[in-house]
Amino acid sequence: RAYSQAAKLALDNTKIKIKVYTQLIKLIFSYELENLVRKTINEFEGHISTSEYSDHIEMGVKIPQSRHGLFREKLTELSNSTIKIIMEE
Repeated sequence: RAYSQAAKLALDNTKIKIKVYTQLIKLIFSYELENLVRKTINEFEGHISTSEYSDHIEMGVKIPQSRHGLFREKLTELSNSTIKIIMEE
């Protein structure tokens, strides 16, 4: 009985961490597409890791690996293929 109580206490106090594997994607696009890109990143539960602003925007984005294909398809469709998408390693 003491062992089962100790095991129960240990399990009750254990925190579970879920690890999500991500794919790094570099996006290059014009300023007028920034809101569309940010909205799509949020929709796919992605995170912006880098962003550079010059005559265009270059953004490094981490997207869950299980969703990166759909993310790329949606951005391509919404932007009429004007966003340059580069898969990073």
